Amino acid sequence: MTDMTGEITLDHEQARYVAEQMNVSRATRIAVAEADASGTPAKLTHPQRQELLDALGAQLQRVGFDERYDVTNEGRLLESIIDLLTAPPSQ
Repeated sequence: MTDMTGEITLDHEQARYVAEQMNVSRATRIAVAEADASGTPAKLTHPQRQELLDALGAQLQRVGFDERYDVTNEGRLLESIIDLLTAPPSQ
């Protein structure tokens, strides 16, 4: 089981996408945007991480694939954020 608490380091493109495009709570968007602006990892609670993961999965289903079911550029970005959220914690 993946630890769903703690910090996540998003690059600028990932952070901007989350802050501007994702349908998540204001608190989650602010935490990501502030971390991006300060160059520090975003500190998200377990509920915020789960909310973000759910929103990313839904968005991936909507826009992540083209008519031939090939991954789009937006889909790759979404998958990269999902990977960060679901990666096992580093030791």
